[in-house]
Amino acid sequence: FQDRPAIRATLLQTLGDVYRSLGLVDLAAPLLQETLTIRQQTAATSPTHGQDLASCLMSLGLLALAKGDLEQAETMIRRALTTAEEALGKDHVYVAHGLMNLANVLRERHELDAAAAALQRARDILRRDPIQSAPALAAATHNLGAVLFNQGDTGGAEACFLEVLEL
Repeated sequence: FQDRPAIRATLLQTLGDVYRSLGLVDLAAPLLQETLTIRQQTAATSPTHGQDLASCLMSLGLLALAKGDLEQAETMIRRALTTAEEALGKDHVYVAHGLMNLANVLRERHELDAAAAALQRARDILRRDPIQSAPALAAATHNLGAVLFNQGDTGGAEACFLEVLEL
């Protein structure tokens, strides 16, 4: 696939994501880095460059999270979100999923107010199409409930958990 860089990048990213999900982060890292290089080199010729680049940056952010590098994870996920918002719009479902990933990093960093804000924004986006987004909406609402509970807002947490049961 040397002569088909878009296909090569997609395959490398998929394999890198699989390795990351299996906990094989050392195998995932070079594949995702190569994907980023290809995405950057083919920017001018790819009609889906912004979306593809955002996806690659998100994968790198999730890899950093898996490695425990929260600072790098946040940086990459924020870059992915900015890229996705520019390419797809601020209210796209992909942006909501990215916000949920960002909230996970922020929660790990004990930045609970920021995590709650990211999850609330994700929920607002997902509520625009509750049928299609029901699983993600349930996850975002549950995670917001957990953050609120950790902040001591048991009433808010309970409301979130009850809402999940109704979805």
